[in-house]
Amino acid sequence: MIRVTRPGGTIAAAVWDYGDGMEMLRRFWDEATALDPRADGKDERHMPGPAGAHVATLSPDDLAQLESRLRQRLLGDRPGGPISLHARAWAVRGVVPSLGSR
Repeated sequence: MIRVTRPGGTIAAAVWDYGDGMEMLRRFWDEATALDPRADGKDERHMPGPAGAHVATLSPDDLAQLESRLRQRLLGDRPGGPISLHARAWAVRGVVPSLGSR
């Protein structure tokens, strides 16, 4: 990245903390693996594939069960409304040295 960034320019990168810092995904995978323990291998904390890929493999009945479990976990007995979930990302930033500093 240094080669293509001007001297004094900023380089940055970020990634979600899928293993522990994404509360919404943690709740999803907790319920998905409770329904089918074989789903654990797809959990993002192991990083082989996203939640959407797992959902695409579910039968309509399994998908309805997962949706029901998540609604109950997130909303309880409320019919709907806002929810609050936490997420964490890891980020790094650097500045490319000036030409005289390289």
